[in-house]
Amino acid sequence: MKEDLLPEIKNGFSFSCQKCGRCCQGYGEGFVFLYDKELLKIAKRLKISVQECVTKYVDVINTEYKIRNRKLQPTKKKIFLKSLVLKQDSKDGSCIFLNPKTHLCQIYGARPFQCRSWPMWHPLMTDKTELREAQEKCSGFQSKDGFISRSQILNSLEAELKIEYTFVKTMRKNGNDIRKTFKFLKNTQFTDNIAV
Repeated sequence: MKEDLLPEIKNGFSFSCQKCGRCCQGYGEGFVFLYDKELLKIAKRLKISVQECVTKYVDVINTEYKIRNRKLQPTKKKIFLKSLVLKQDSKDGSCIFLNPKTHLCQIYGARPFQCRSWPMWHPLMTDKTELREAQEKCSGFQSKDGFISRSQILNSLEAELKIEYTFVKTMRKNGNDIRKTFKFLKNTQFTDNIAV
């Protein structure tokens, strides 16, 4: 996969998660997207049904995706699709699974790929402004206890882009119907705050 990594991180960079929960707190941090079978893993971890998991912990939002070709290179086309995301706390926008006392993830072993791959996200690794903002917010970048190699970055970016590519392709194939894309949602009763 050919990607234009930023010069300052193209050979890898120092990083070690400080377990502060900062990346999971507040409305400005964005949404945690759920793809493929991630929701099933979360439900299994919580020992509840997928239907209960959706009702309690999932929202559906419209999101813009860049269309990519089979080689995962971006085209000029964009599309808006409904996407599954973890709910956020209504008071402060924190992830619904962030423990407010310990600042640790309550589903850590089943956390979505987006959480597992932080900070190796395509926007951060290829856009100077995005990387700078992340470095200012996350103290893990100042730590010298760990190192993320170039191959780890490239593998993570390829996985991220493949996940999005597969989702967009499947949604388009299914007429942008999220219930057809996520078969396990077929008989799920959504609450009023989830419009699909």
